Amino acid sequence: MKPIKIILVEDHEIVREGIKLILSDRPEISIIGDVGNAMELFKLLKKDQPDVILMDIELPGISGIEIIKILSNDYPKIKPLILSMSIDENTIFYSIKAGTKGFLHKNATQQELLTAINCIYEGKEYFSQKVSDIMIKSYADKAKHGLKISDLPDKVLSTREIEILKYIKDGLSNPEISEKCLISIRTVEGHKDHMKRKLRLRKGSDLIRYALAYNF
Repeated sequence: MKPIKIILVEDHEIVREGIKLILSDRPEISIIGDVGNAMELFKLLKKDQPDVILMDIELPGISGIEIIKILSNDYPKIKPLILSMSIDENTIFYSIKAGTKGFLHKNATQQELLTAINCIYEGKEYFSQKVSDIMIKSYADKAKHGLKISDLPDKVLSTREIEILKYIKDGLSNPEISEKCLISIRTVEGHKDHMKRKLRLRKGSDLIRYALAYNF
């Protein structure tokens, strides 16, 4: 299996060197470049293109979010992964809207960083538990103000997903939901996975918390 090619975008040299030290020992990863700003990144992309770009949000000149927008349009095969200290609701939302495939806080463990890189390389998304917690709190706050799911950008659930979410909140098991909805257990599991991807949640328990937040 060929190594995962990565470019690191981080303006603090000491942080950049630390991340390089962590990743350079992994045989499945190849760091093909490390830069401190968007201008250097786009010069590098003319020479070689990575599978994953690991970047901070707060960069000099063009921000990480603006970089992701450009990547989404001009380099759609490259998968952006954010590693940042800025982990508030708006930063998360606009990063997702721009097209990031993953979001980690800089206090993430070495193993979580490696897991996130592998997940998004395989075509999945990876959002840390802390990011999921912030998004769930955001949903809960919006629910308190009377907003519906359809009021949340990019968070629309299908009628079937809402039906299953209600059963999840009521504590029904997958076989019980399967019987209620007249679908296979595997289909129930598929709907759950789809909802977690839509809502940027990680675990089944996060779906329960989301359902309770919206009082299904």
